[in-house]
This record gives sequence, structure tokens and C-alpha cells, in this order.
Amino acid sequence: MIAKEPNHTNVSKIEEVEVDPAPTNVLAPLPARKKGILLFCFCLAVFMDVAGTSAAFIMTAPIAADLGLDIGNSIWIVYAYGIPFAALLLFAGRVADLYSPSLVFASGFLGCGVLNLVISFMTNKYAFLILRAISAVFAVFTLPSSVNMIGADLLLALLVLFMLSWTQVEGQGWNNPLFIAPLVISLVLLPLFLLWENKLPVGFSLLPHGMWRFPNMAPLVISALTIFLWYAPYQLRMATYFQVVLHDSAIITGVKILPMGVTACIVGGVAQHASVLHNPRYSVPISSILCFGSGLLLAFSGGGHGKDYWRYIFPSQIIGTMGAMVIYVIMNTVLIQTFPQDFAGVAGSFVQVLFQIGAAIGNAAQAGFLGAHTDSAKQGEALADWTTSRNSFFFTSAVIGASGVAFALLFRHDLMPKAGLEDQTVAAEAEREGARDAEARQVHAVPTIN
Repeated sequence: MIAKEPNHTNVSKIEEVEVDPAPTNVLAPLPARKKGILLFCFCLAVFMDVAGTSAAFIMTAPIAADLGLDIGNSIWIVYAYGIPFAALLLFAGRVADLYSPSLVFASGFLGCGVLNLVISFMTNKYAFLILRAISAVFAVFTLPSSVNMIGADLLLALLVLFMLSWTQVEGQGWNNPLFIAPLVISLVLLPLFLLWENKLPVGFSLLPHGMWRFPNMAPLVISALTIFLWYAPYQLRMATYFQVVLHDSAIITGVKILPMGVTACIVGGVAQHASVLHNPRYSVPISSILCFGSGLLLAFSGGGHGKDYWRYIFPSQIIGTMGAMVIYVIMNTVLIQTFPQDFAGVAGSFVQVLFQIGAAIGNAAQAGFLGAHTDSAKQGEALADWTTSRNSFFFTSAVIGASGVAFALLFRHDLMPKAGLEDQTVAAEAEREGARDAEARQVHAVPTIN
């Protein structure tokens, strides 16, 4: 029997399937040694950032003494780094868009390291603060995202003037123009900043247009601001009080506040896999209650003299850090999920900016509770009087408690995206797998003979 040759004119047409190329992992071809070096550089960059903020809390008192800064202005040791970092965090991506991201990261990494080395030898307070602010600008380039120049400048000016006004309360009083003028100007710059951002075309503004119409944006922003407004003054005041009033060394002070770091590591690792992320409407208010109770324990501790450290401050650190860390993890996940996928990078930077702004406002407000004292000796006496610190902790505890109540009332779980990050990843992988199967069927398709 002779096989009939196929009639190519009757061959059924094969539909061409366009397959989107799977995302390429640019790190995959690199040898393990280079990957290890890159990981070390990334971790070191994060360490330098943490050292520039958290470590400054412990070293504020001795640095202020060496530079001749009084207690009211010693807060600028932290602000000189934190404010430029918060205001310019979203600006570095604009540079990364114009130049190579690897070049931007390397420049920021090296610049931050060199300046931190130079700063350690500075004895002039003005040179110290200026170089510390410049080091924050370099640190920003290790965490790029995107923003416009004018928006970044407005945000920076707004924050600097707002913090400047509060730091003048302790030395100049509430009626002094050095307090009133910067505060009024900063409040005027806030609507100007919002109007400018709203006028920019889509893709050029610091924040996406219509951001405040995103689901649950108001309660999430309030919680993100208030958690560090409560946590940062806690760390700074206790670190300063231990060294200035109790005359503890920096090492002993670090040991005394070590429970906060240990608890944060444990709770942070557990919270990512626990069910607290599934329903933030209950997790955040409960965590706020823990922070509120922790603040009250600290307020009534009297400063932690002797056994009072173990009775009040130690459990306060454990309880408060547990609640704060849960809120921190939730804000870093839920707030980012609230943004559209196209703005995921902006969302991550926006969360960090909220944390930095909250910390700066909390520290500035706490400094105002010490009262107006132009003499450094009287400022030391005001710090030694626990009444001022107690009132400041009452204030921050009330703020975190109120934010928890507001979150419980305003947050609506049904408005959140139904698919979580893991579900989206699985769906994307299934879609790519289906595309690969279709491509395989196209390649191995056999002509149909009529």
C-alpha cells in the first residue's frame, strides 16, 4: 500500500500563541562567590543605615557632651541624619532612572562609609551636623525609588522647619518667634506640597494621584506614623536618661535596652508566618493596647532606678516591642498591598518615609515637654525630674492608643485585595506554565489531513 502524500492545502491552520518571556533572573548566571559578595555589600549598606539611626540613640548623650550641645539641641544628632533621609528617600530613584542603578548604589555606599569615618573625627558641632546630613543623602542612594526635585525640596524644608520649631521650645519658650515662625511656615508648606504633587503629571509626582482614595489608606497612614512616634522617643529618652541621670556608660545603656532588640528579632520572625497578618483590624488595635500599656509602665517607672528597672522597664520593653513589631510588620505588608502593583516600589518607600516622619515628630514633641530652659544646668535638672518624661510618655501612649481605636473603627478588611502576594505569585507562575504548554503544543503540532 502506498501512503498518500498529505495535501498541504488542506492542512488546518495552527494558531500562533504569543508567549510573554519569563522574567530573567540577572543574578542566576553569577558564581556563588560574587553572589556572596553582593549579599555582604547589601547587608553592610543596611547596617550603616541602622547605625546612622538606631545607634545614634545610644550615643546621643556622649556625642552631645563632646560637641557642647545642650539637651534641647542634642536631638539634632538624630535629626541631622533622619530628616534628610526621610525627605530624600524617594528622590534617589530619579537619579537611578538617569544613570546605572549599580553606579548609584556604589556611590551612595562608598560616600556614606567615607563620611561616617570622617564624622568620627569631627569636634566642631556645625561641621558634625552638616556632614551627618550629607551622609544621609548618600545613604538614600542605597535605597532608591523615584520622585521629583521640587517635591523633595518642599518635603525637606517642611520637615526641617517643623523640627526646628519644636527643638526651640526647650531653650526659648512657647512664645518665642524661633518657635512660632518655623512652625507656621512648615504648616503653610504642607498644603503647597500637596498641591504641587497633585498638579504634576502621572508618573512624575512623589506619590500616585488619587492615593488617598486607595482602600483603607487613612487608618494605615495613621498607624504607620504613630508607631514610630511612640517607639523612637521611648528609645531616645531612656538611652539619654540612663547616661545623663543614672550615669551609666554607653555599653551598660546598650545592655539595658537590649531586650527591645532581642524581642523585635523574635517577634518579627514569628509575625511574618502567624495569622496576625490575615486580619489587621484586630491585630493592630490589640498591638496598640500592648504599646499603650508599655508606655504606662514606663511612665510610672520613675526612671528605672535599682530594682525598678526589672519591675517596670524590662517588662515594658518586652510588651511594647511585641506590639510595635507586629504593627511594623503589618504596615510593611498591608500598606504596600493597598497600592496598585505598578506603584509597589513607591509604596515601599512611602512606608519608610512615614516611619521616619513619625519618629521625628515624636522626638520633637517629647523635647518640648522638658520646658523652656536657656541654662544647660537647668536642662539637666529638668531631665532628671521624671515628671517631664512621665508626661511625655503619657502623651505618646495616648497617641498610640487613639490610633488603635481609629484603626478599629476605620479599617475595612473587605476592601483589601482578595489575592495576597503569595496567591498572585502562584497565579503568575500558573499563567507562565500555561503559556509554555501552549508553545510546546505549537511546536509539536501534527498537520491534520482531510
